Amino acid sequence: MKRIFVCLVLIISIQLFSQNIEPIHVLSDSVWQVVGIPRFSQGLVYWINISVSSQGIPYVAYTDLDDSFIPNVLKYENNIWENVGTPGFVPLVLDINLALNQSDQPYVAFEELINDTLKVSVMNFNGTNWEYCGPRGFSPGSASDVKIAFDQTGTPYVAYYNKHQVWKASVMKFNGIDWEFVGNQGISESMIMHLDFAFSPSNEPYIAYHDEAYGTRESVMKFDGNNWSYVGPPGFSTSSTGGTSLAFNQIGQPYVAFNDATFGWNGTVMMFNGNEWIYIGQPGFTNTGSYNVSLAFGPENEPYVAFGGDFTQRESVMKFNGTNWIYKGNPAFSPSAANLSEIAFSPSGQPYVAFRDYLDYSGKITVMNYDIYTNKTTLHTPPFIIYPNPVRSRMIIEMPNKTSKLSKVSFITLTGQYLFDNELNDCKTLIDIESLPNGMYILSISTDDEVFLQKIVKE
Repeated sequence: MKRIFVCLVLIISIQLFSQNIEPIHVLSDSVWQVVGIPRFSQGLVYWINISVSSQGIPYVAYTDLDDSFIPNVLKYENNIWENVGTPGFVPLVLDINLALNQSDQPYVAFEELINDTLKVSVMNFNGTNWEYCGPRGFSPGSASDVKIAFDQTGTPYVAYYNKHQVWKASVMKFNGIDWEFVGNQGISESMIMHLDFAFSPSNEPYIAYHDEAYGTRESVMKFDGNNWSYVGPPGFSTSSTGGTSLAFNQIGQPYVAFNDATFGWNGTVMMFNGNEWIYIGQPGFTNTGSYNVSLAFGPENEPYVAFGGDFTQRESVMKFNGTNWIYKGNPAFSPSAANLSEIAFSPSGQPYVAFRDYLDYSGKITVMNYDIYTNKTTLHTPPFIIYPNPVRSRMIIEMPNKTSKLSKVSFITLTGQYLFDNELNDCKTLIDIESLPNGMYILSISTDDEVFLQKIVKE
């Protein structure tokens, strides 16, 4: 795998095109890098999940559509992605969802086909094999969008909506022998979609969803030990939502992220302040028509979102700094277009993202993490010189010592658009950028075994 280094340069002036947009913040002392190898699944994947153990080991679960919808769980250890148990431990599953208990034991909840009905099952890995947790197919009828979470005692819970209750939401927990309902069956008022499920720091189960009873707007409910009730008003979003993601800050305030129809299906985040749901930053802040938005909290109690888009939108991560949503590292950092994003943090606070990677339209899974260079003196001196910078029309890339061979240079906008790639065969190369609009760009330069990133100003 190529190593990636960042060259720090002094930026004299920055002009962001002629659009009226807020400047993009790029953290130049760190980069997003691929964990292991990119696109490591056998084929096209769906229902991607990622979780990081207390030892900092990332786990992923997904369904492989090119391999008869079989489930796969892998972990990254000893510099390789390895299977957790046997791949395809169930013949055909949908909506697989992964969680690790307090002992880092992996559990998966999913729908499997039993007598022509997609019912919910849960399995855990016992160190050697995958085994069922309670009876197989315990939901009363066809189910969809199953999610799994653990309370503070380590008891597994699942949330889903099912045909038996006219596609209303239900939550069940495992009592050690069987699965039992938490409150009533069918707790939502009507059919729901885009369900997410999580426990608050005070150990209360919450569900968030797109609510058909309220014009497909967003609703959140919680269980107080006796009954399910709405958190704030039901249907609190301004219009239809999709891709719901639910998370809590350290003091227990619930946040939801979703694709917001009011703002062109861009990502929006809202928080319940004890009285009402309020926007966190500007609604629709992703500005890309994001495919889905995954929400998680970083170690400094800041909300982060990961998102991709359609067949042209690359993966990005943003965080809220108390005032604005800003990019974490470079925007659009994935190798190609991405969607089905999931974000998770290691115990040390390092963010990981898993997504479906559309390089060559493969739709395979790729995982990347944010590599923070805490000691900048360990960085290699770049084996090249770029001048002039800032540049007006033409710039030169030169390899003075001629010990490495430049292979490719790419110009990238701050929104992640690749403007052009040039193959480099000489130790001194002239690049003409006179036609580019003024502003700041990211220059990616590849050598035989490394990739360097440098900011360039066109003026």
